[in-house]
Amino acid sequence: MKRVLFLIILLMIPGVFAQKNTIKLLAINEGTKQGAIVDLDLTIADGSGKVFIETYPLTQIDTQISLRIAKLNACKISGEYCMGKDFMYSLKTDSPVVAGPSAGAAMTLLTMATLENKKLNPEFIITGTINSGGVIGVVGGLNEKIKVATNKSMKKVLIPKGELNATELKKMKNYSDIDIVEVSNIEEAFEIFTGEKIIRQELNVNKDYINIIKGMNEEMCKRTELLKNELKDIPNKYNKTFNLGLNLSEKAKKFYADKKYYSSASRCFGANVYFREILFGSLNLTKNETEKQKQIIESELQKIEFELNLTKIDNLGDLEANMIVKERVDDSRKNLKENSTKGLSYALERSYGASAWLKFIGFPGKEIDESKMRESCVVKISEVNELYNYVAMYFPYLMEETKKELNLAKNYLDSEDYILCLFKTSKSEAEINAALSTLYISDSNVKVLLQNKILAAKNEIEKQIAKGNFPILGYSYYEYADALNETDKYNALLYAEYGIELSNFDVYFPVKRPFLKFDKKALTTLALGFAIGISLLLIRKEYRRKKIILRKKR
Repeated sequence: MKRVLFLIILLMIPGVFAQKNTIKLLAINEGTKQGAIVDLDLTIADGSGKVFIETYPLTQIDTQISLRIAKLNACKISGEYCMGKDFMYSLKTDSPVVAGPSAGAAMTLLTMATLENKKLNPEFIITGTINSGGVIGVVGGLNEKIKVATNKSMKKVLIPKGELNATELKKMKNYSDIDIVEVSNIEEAFEIFTGEKIIRQELNVNKDYINIIKGMNEEMCKRTELLKNELKDIPNKYNKTFNLGLNLSEKAKKFYADKKYYSSASRCFGANVYFREILFGSLNLTKNETEKQKQIIESELQKIEFELNLTKIDNLGDLEANMIVKERVDDSRKNLKENSTKGLSYALERSYGASAWLKFIGFPGKEIDESKMRESCVVKISEVNELYNYVAMYFPYLMEETKKELNLAKNYLDSEDYILCLFKTSKSEAEINAALSTLYISDSNVKVLLQNKILAAKNEIEKQIAKGNFPILGYSYYEYADALNETDKYNALLYAEYGIELSNFDVYFPVKRPFLKFDKKALTTLALGFAIGISLLLIRKEYRRKKIILRKKR
């Protein structure tokens, strides 16, 4: 009897400590090419960050990878601790279907709702790819998907923003049995599916950040003017280089007037490299003179590193400051190896930049455990590897440079330089996400995508502000993306991705806590189980008592 009671309780405990949820997916039947609806179930429990996928019949590999990407996005958007949870997805259909990337939004929505213990409206359904920052992207087969949603008596179907005016959907606007709603990001979809409004924080830029970055900007641009004044009488062969620098310095002034101080500083940096290249070139430096200049720069880099080594990383502000300083030191050294005036010029200006960013040491932020740095780097590399392998399936040669950066991050891990490891993997992930975002859209739709990505970066920064953090790097790159918005959409898209990715380092340094979000029904079931168990024990005890009495009478 004791064993029976133990088994009853054991079987009921997972229902209490695990979170379960389900959502309907819109797909295309592989055979008939008609729309199909399938159920996707998810159970999340305490674990070690594993993802288990059960599908019957077997789905295409991109569907399975899409589930893993959806999980990554959901964890970041929700800000939940996912390294200590296991995710068990189950997708079963009567016949093979094509879901894959087009089910990404639904998969992410399911994962978010399960993490946050929210119920999803079973009469609503969504189709759309999922991109970093929760941006919902375009899909195909909308006509067939909306038809099947209508035939299955769904009340509302959510589609990517901008798709309602597609030629194939124009005639469907008159359908009175289903409400077709456009959404641009997963949080909009979350509000509709759960009926709960997400509270958003205003983007109030940290005053200390403004003062420091403005001072850096003015210092760098003052050097621009000094260098420009030294170039009054230059040979004609340098006119092109001079004009490039002049153009950048004029843009820097415009950005400064718009209070885009990081963007202004970046333009002055570029101008300084061009102007200094002319100065070094006109001096006709000998080999010995060039080596002497390199030694001066290397000496400065060593001083910067010495100061960094004295810093204990207690919070996210210190971590970000260390990242950007170390990256500039590393970048400067790489350019010192080049035997060119341009390489020398770039290295010198980079060393000035590294020194300037030291001012952010001591910037406030969420407390972190520096001893967990290696673990966070390992998780990050695994995450980026997964994304890289997905993109490489479609475009094996597209991400060669990113692959080099990722391999470099692994080298940093081996050499125990965890700060640069985290920074390089984060930038690699942003580059991969930029490629993923543009896989299924035309050039004409990039502008809409860019606006959504800039908004996503802003949302990520606002979330961090609500938590008491101000992401130094995330905001700087977000500002730069916004500054490039009208003139260079592809670079703006990349920097928007940097803004998204570099605004959520906190998810890699969580305060670990058990996954104890109790389900009321499960608790009731457990209580009932205890009651049944106790009743059985009492019945057994009474039975044995009566049996003993009967024996005595005999």
